[in-house]
Amino acid sequence: MRRVLSADQQMNDEGLLRELFSGAFIERKFGDNFYFAHRSFLEFFVAKKLERAANEKLPLGVINTVVNEEIISFLKSGRSFRRFIDYVVTSMERYAGELKLILLEEMQRTFDREQYIRRPAAQQHVDLIFKVLPLYNPSDEEAALATFLELIKHDLPIRASQGGLTERSQDALYFVVDAILFYSSKSEFRSAIEQAISFLVSRVDFSYLRKSRQEGYIARTRVRRTNLFEYALVSFSSASIGGEREAASISIDFGRMFEDLSETRKPKITVANRGLPIAAGQFLYSLPVKTLALSPNDRDLFVDILRE
Repeated sequence: MRRVLSADQQMNDEGLLRELFSGAFIERKFGDNFYFAHRSFLEFFVAKKLERAANEKLPLGVINTVVNEEIISFLKSGRSFRRFIDYVVTSMERYAGELKLILLEEMQRTFDREQYIRRPAAQQHVDLIFKVLPLYNPSDEEAALATFLELIKHDLPIRASQGGLTERSQDALYFVVDAILFYSSKSEFRSAIEQAISFLVSRVDFSYLRKSRQEGYIARTRVRRTNLFEYALVSFSSASIGGEREAASISIDFGRMFEDLSETRKPKITVANRGLPIAAGQFLYSLPVKTLALSPNDRDLFVDILRE
C-alpha cells in the first residue's frame, strides 16, 4: 500500500483513507458515513454471514428479514447452502410468524417431506407449510388446484378421535380460505370451493342449533369456536330467499372469515409476500342452498339461522 502512495499521502491520514477507499467497493458520504458502492457487495457479505447461521444461531426472524433473491443466489454458489437450509428447517420447528415465499420455495427444492415427518422432532405445521406452497404459485394453477383438493380431502377432515390433530385441520382451514380469496374468480376452482363449503356444512351441529332455537336463543349467537368449522361458516354467511323457499341461496363472506382466522386462529407459520387488502364484501361467494347435502329440515333450519 505504502509503495504506491506519495510521501505527502503517507503523512496525511486523510489522504491515506481517501486513497484506500477511492476505486474500492466502499464510498464515503455525508461525513463519516460509509456505504457500499453497489448493493451487490452488501448482499454478498450478508450471504457470507448467513452461511454461518447455524454456528452463530441466528434467529430465523432475522434471516427472513434480510433474505432476498440475490442473497439466496450467493448462498447457493457457496459450499454451505445445504447446511443453511437444514438450519432454517430446524429453526422453523420453534418459530412462529410469516416467512417470505422466496425462502420457502428455495427450501422446498431440497426439502423431503417424507423424510422429515419421520424425524422424532417433526412438527405438523412445518410439514403443512411446505405442502400448501403450490397454492401461492399462480403460474401453475393445476398444481394449486390439486393442492387445494388434497387439503379438503385429507387435512380438513382430520379429527383427534381418528388419531389426527385438531391443530392440523384448523391450520388447513386457514390455507383453504386464503386460497379461496385468490382463486374465487377462477371458474376451474368453483367445484373445489363448493366442496370446501360442503365440508364446512357437514361439520355444523344442527341438533344443537335446533335445540338452541327451541330454548329461545338466537342460534347464530350460540355457535362455538370449539367447533371452528361451524363457527366460521355460520358467523360469516347470510341467506336470502327472494321468492320461493326452494330458491334460497347463501352468501359466504370469505374475506371476513379470513380476517377472523388471521386474528384468532392463524397457523404458527404462514406465507408473507402476498398482501391482499380486503374490502367489505370483496370476497362473497354465493350458491343455492339446494345444492348442499342437507335434509329438507336441516336446510330450512340453516336458512332461518342465516337470516336471523
